[in-house]
Amino acid sequence: MSDLDLTVILSSLTASEIARLKSKLKIIKKIFPWLGEVEIYSKEEDRKLTELKSTYGEIYQSLRDFRKTAWMEVEYSKRKSKYHRAKALRAIRNIFSKYEIKEKVQESQNQIYLKPLLNSLLDKHLGNLTTDLNTQDIYCAYYGTTAMDPRALAIAPGFWDTREEIQKQFDEFRTLPQYGKLWNGLSQMELLIFEGAMRGRNTQEGWMSDWKEALVESVRQASH
Repeated sequence: MSDLDLTVILSSLTASEIARLKSKLKIIKKIFPWLGEVEIYSKEEDRKLTELKSTYGEIYQSLRDFRKTAWMEVEYSKRKSKYHRAKALRAIRNIFSKYEIKEKVQESQNQIYLKPLLNSLLDKHLGNLTTDLNTQDIYCAYYGTTAMDPRALAIAPGFWDTREEIQKQFDEFRTLPQYGKLWNGLSQMELLIFEGAMRGRNTQEGWMSDWKEALVESVRQASH
């Protein structure tokens, strides 16, 4: 059985209101242990997210499934128990099933089977891009891999390359109307969903504050 994720909309996002909700969820989880991740939003955030999904939902979800495949491969490699390893592979198998991918799920390198789908969405939203930029050694934390299509890197929330000449090319891509608009929409969605998920967590990990900062910067730059 898969975990049951939950989205909660609150009229007020005060610390006390969130604390009361988490206290109730803690009790519920004892009764329903398969309760999974909880995302908490304000009414205005939910309205904004619904609006963004109507425009960018298809490509956002596909990008999310693409990177989830990488996350599940990492999860598989870290886990020792058969249960958790099987759970990680099952998550990838569900993604394959969603997109009618017939190949057998492997312990790694599963993203290669999703790249044709991703490329077709990039074609649909961005068209072709003529560039000699070599991305073989460019790692993107958003996708969890290297060697991504330059178009995918240009619209990735929270992504910058530390090499000035390479980043300059991505900055130029992002000045193109179709790139800037998509980067802005995806960055706003990612930030809203990330913040909602963080409110639902009982513990925070060290990387989370850095990732939020990167997303805030993405939204700031993409909005200009």
